[in-house]
Amino acid sequence: MRFTEIDLQIEAIMWFGVDKNGYIFVCHSSWLPNIPEFVCNNKEETEFLDKYFMKYLEMKDDDWGYPPVLSEKGLYSFGGIVEDEPESKEDFKTHPYWYKKWGGAQNPLHFDQLPKKIQKIMDSHRIDVDITKTDYRNAP
Repeated sequence: MRFTEIDLQIEAIMWFGVDKNGYIFVCHSSWLPNIPEFVCNNKEETEFLDKYFMKYLEMKDDDWGYPPVLSEKGLYSFGGIVEDEPESKEDFKTHPYWYKKWGGAQNPLHFDQLPKKIQKIMDSHRIDVDITKTDYRNAP
């Protein structure tokens, strides 16, 4: 099942990606519709990963929006930039995700550390960016 356009506008969606070096990152959509297709295309998978990482990293619900905890747990985190939304569909093609780094990771979680079942899912969540070297990303 896909996220609907209404879902993207009313839900603060937490989604996960893998950078070009294999590091795991999490993004908070901040109620913006600027979310990659691999997330929009599969609502169940996105919700499964959210629950999986909560359990795997021993996190509480309050931890998701708190960058120091995310960093401590090994996740780079990004949040949607509400005040800088792209103005047009053409801008969205150039800057499709539009997120700002909330925090780095003390001991970054790497793709190879994940169980094979999760690796299989996350393999389709790869984005060609180095999250260790950027604070603002068009594509996190």
